[in-house]
Amino acid sequence: MWDHAINLKPDFKPSDCKVYLLSPKEQEVMKEFIKENLASGQIRQSKSPMASPFFFIKKEDGSLRAIQDYRKLNEGTVKNKYPLPLINKLIDKVKDVRYITKLDIRWGYYNIQIREGDE
Repeated sequence: MWDHAINLKPDFKPSDCKVYLLSPKEQEVMKEFIKENLASGQIRQSKSPMASPFFFIKKEDGSLRAIQDYRKLNEGTVKNKYPLPLINKLIDKVKDVRYITKLDIRWGYYNIQIREGDE
């Protein structure tokens, strides 16, 4: 696991956000989501002056997916301008390999921790 920094533009002013109304069912799901994710260490309490809206979207199976809208925060971040590699160059690199590894993206997602102070 590694700590990811959120570098903000010098003139960026943190702000709070509008709160989306949640139905009683969504409020229960949110409480359970927070409880489970705090217990597992996937989220932690924060004293950040920045707030981002939290809401749910319904998945195909009818369950709810927690969503946080970070567009306002993203506007204030310093962009990493490192160019992405071209797909055809990546394919050329692996065309003669003997083994290919398949990774679970969800597992990887939860192993990127936000640097203390940036959370």
